[in-house]
Amino acid sequence: MLRRLLMLLMGLGLALPGAAFADEPTEQVRLSLERYAKLMAQAGQRAGAPATWTRADVQIAVSGDTALVTVEATVEPIGEGKVAVSLLPAEVVLTQATVDGSEATLLPLAGTHAVLLEGGSRYRVRLQSRAAVSRDAADTPYLVAPLPPAPGSDVRVDGVAEASVWPGQREGSTTRAPATAAVFVRWGADAPRDAVRRVDYRLEPDAGGDGVDVTAELEVFGKGKTTTVRLAQAQAALIDVRAGNEAVPTRVVEGWHTATVKGEGVKRLTARFRLAIDRTRGQPQVVLHPDRVPMARVEITVPGKREVVFEPAVPRQTTVKGEGERATTSAVAHLPPTDELTLRWTEARATPESQVRVIVQSYQLLTLKEGFLKGTVHLDYEISNGELKELPIKLPAGVDVYRVTGPGVEDWQVLPATDDAPRQVRVVLGEATEGKVDLKVELERTVETEKEGTALELPVLSAIKASRQEGVVALFDGDKTGFAPAQDPQGRFRKVGEDALPVAIRQTLRNKVNQAWKFINEDGPLTSAVATAQAREVRFDARVDTLYNLREGSLTGNATVLIEIKSGRRDTLHVSLPSGVAEPRISGPSLSKTEPAPDFAAGEGRTAYIVRFTQALEGAIQLDVEFEQLLKKDENALTLPDLRVHGAEVESGHFGLAAETGMEAVVGEAKDLRPVEVEELPKAVRLRSDTDLSFGYGYARAPWSLAITLKRNRTIETLAAVATHVWLETNVLDNGHVVTRATYQVQNDGRQDVRLVLPEGAEVLSVAVDGSKVKAVSDEQTGALAVPIPKNRTAPIQVTYEVVRDKLGGVGALDLQAPKADVRASDIQWLVRYPARLALLKTDTDLRPGEAFEWRAPDAEADAAIELPVQADMRSALFTYSVQEPTAKDGKALSVGVWYTSGGTAFEPLVFGLALLLLALVTWRRGGTPGGMTGSLWIMLGAAVGLLALKASIWRLTEGEASLAIVAVVAVGVVAWRKRRAARKAAEQGASDEDA
Repeated sequence: MLRRLLMLLMGLGLALPGAAFADEPTEQVRLSLERYAKLMAQAGQRAGAPATWTRADVQIAVSGDTALVTVEATVEPIGEGKVAVSLLPAEVVLTQATVDGSEATLLPLAGTHAVLLEGGSRYRVRLQSRAAVSRDAADTPYLVAPLPPAPGSDVRVDGVAEASVWPGQREGSTTRAPATAAVFVRWGADAPRDAVRRVDYRLEPDAGGDGVDVTAELEVFGKGKTTTVRLAQAQAALIDVRAGNEAVPTRVVEGWHTATVKGEGVKRLTARFRLAIDRTRGQPQVVLHPDRVPMARVEITVPGKREVVFEPAVPRQTTVKGEGERATTSAVAHLPPTDELTLRWTEARATPESQVRVIVQSYQLLTLKEGFLKGTVHLDYEISNGELKELPIKLPAGVDVYRVTGPGVEDWQVLPATDDAPRQVRVVLGEATEGKVDLKVELERTVETEKEGTALELPVLSAIKASRQEGVVALFDGDKTGFAPAQDPQGRFRKVGEDALPVAIRQTLRNKVNQAWKFINEDGPLTSAVATAQAREVRFDARVDTLYNLREGSLTGNATVLIEIKSGRRDTLHVSLPSGVAEPRISGPSLSKTEPAPDFAAGEGRTAYIVRFTQALEGAIQLDVEFEQLLKKDENALTLPDLRVHGAEVESGHFGLAAETGMEAVVGEAKDLRPVEVEELPKAVRLRSDTDLSFGYGYARAPWSLAITLKRNRTIETLAAVATHVWLETNVLDNGHVVTRATYQVQNDGRQDVRLVLPEGAEVLSVAVDGSKVKAVSDEQTGALAVPIPKNRTAPIQVTYEVVRDKLGGVGALDLQAPKADVRASDIQWLVRYPARLALLKTDTDLRPGEAFEWRAPDAEADAAIELPVQADMRSALFTYSVQEPTAKDGKALSVGVWYTSGGTAFEPLVFGLALLLLALVTWRRGGTPGGMTGSLWIMLGAAVGLLALKASIWRLTEGEASLAIVAVVAVGVVAWRKRRAARKAAEQGASDEDA
């Protein structure tokens, strides 16, 4: 289906060669739909199917003689890495192209605009271009809008009333178009012709061969109570017209068979009529009049195996069914809006004698320079019958050929003239070729150009044995010599304009065509004479966009100078700077040299420089200029140095100023300047600066001036690097090996390395930075480990080291020390793992003890990290610290000292139980001692208190244990109190008994 629509659009391009696109209404680049289709098809063949498109949203805003075409669609490149996605033909002038809202960088690909996108992702593409409004023979406005290779489009036209879009189906204010390279938009047509939206023609010659039966199915859009529809011209024999099964009345109006349709909305008519076959040209033909219907389909079926020709030529699909006498040939074509279509087909004839038929188009570009004539000849061969391996070209005397290029060229030779053949250059192809062959011949001839009026016979090349040949000879004046008006003694040339050259050649021209002559078949002589080239007045504008950089001791300027030459050519330019500014460094295309010009009057207090080019230039010239002005140490006021381009009619530009840290510029008096926002400055200014701009100005004339006051501020130094997180992991093993992995998350701005002083006797096992192993060096004086770190980003540093100590016994002490770093560290965590058989009696550290489950491991460990050795049944203890200042030089390292003993959990309950037993015994015994406590009770009480203190200080007294101790003492105390109370009562009873 896509291929069918593409062929249909190519046909539309043949009928409408004036479709145009333009960046500005005054200069239009015209491109036909046939050209669109070919370019997009070539891009698809070369690049494959690199992307998948969604339906496009198209808005066409018509304003006067132009229209703004806005296309939005989503595209997904296929493949991995960068994929080149074709957008529109390269000959379309885009006014805007964005991808996901950002300006796209375009590149040429197979004749199209393309953009590089990452495969596997979806992007929103927005394209804007301008289409020119043209008018047909009936003065009906229309335009052709280019589209990307989307599977379909929703098109909305604004700015005109009742616009019709083809191909497509209208739904409300929007037309749903199928996959197509462009759409055709028409409006303002008269009602009868605009009423028919679509027509399908079926043509079949009758058995007698005198006429053709035509069946036309029309789709009519009624706009009122009645609508008049034109069916066929009056010379056709109208047989029948029906709307469904109902006959429709007809009459002849202004030479047309017309039908009247009642009511509004879509109506469908079927008309049958007969056309006479015309054989005045030998082969049979009929003429069909589609009346410029937007969508028309023609199908003709003729008996036998025949060739069917449509005129004007449109893409068609030909199908042959059957064999021999039963064979039939069907040809189907979709037509652009046209008034007339001629259909021809062949009849059986004897096979003609085989012969080669060649048609040649030649375009010969001749330039007169001092001492010689240089030419470039483009020869486009079309071999319509047969094949060719050799292409002979007639070569005038005195012409030297120095290069012949073209596809398939194997060799070429210059052959002298003989009695039977003229002087020629014979081009040999690699193999016999049919179809099209394009050659490019480059030649030159020595001529006398010193004397004005010297006669010139212009060399005109022609293909030998060409069936038909036509061409154009274009003459170009040199810088100092030129052609006098050419003469055609035999009257075989016709003077034409530059547009006689194809667009592809005109786009490669650097100079204007001074004369152009066209010939057909007979080339004949074309003469001229040497004349002084007419010097054109040189007029140009200059735009200077400058970035000033203020530094301590100097002011530098980086300027982009755009010279737009409106007429004439320039091979020199004069620029100037204030005196005191160093000689500028200038670069640009075709630049020869730059030197001071002391004789040029640049103005008081200014120094002039002349910029020389290798050749006279025209069009746009861009130069890059760098200059510098030195500042004294105590200088606090200056005037910005302005770069001037002398001779420009309009001298405008923008500038901005950026100051390094510590420098500040205060704006003073300004002349002929207007302040602008920094964001409004051109990219040539903004993108050159690495820092924010302080201010920006624009000007429309020169000279201008701006005074500034300089301020020097003291720069406050900040930390060049800081460790935002520190993780320490230490594994203590029974054999005395203590292995520690230290991880520092370092945020670095300007440091080259981080220095770590490891504990005495430490052996480095591995060093990794940002997940990769690195080689660290040791400072010979301090012994510090220097670890290189990446600048201007955050990266983890990981050092693993080991300290070997004596084997762990039943009771002992360990002194664990962290590395000393020369950066400020915060959020420090230290996880210590030790054998489960040990009980920590006491810890001595500045770190805050925590719970092991609070440990937060680093987000990602280095791939090159060494696993810490472990053993079965290990416990963990966590210590944390908030902030530590740099300690690498003479600071104190973080440390954890522990005293341990064997026993662990079995020893703690024993100590606690013994303490409770002693407390209970003391309480019980004191309950039986009326007078107080004896010495043994004091000893037992001291032992109990000491055991509880030992338990609380070494193993910690939990809340449960403390509660249990209190309950036990209270319970025993109550029992003892009750016991003492009973003993006291018994004693009082005995005393009263004695008294009694």
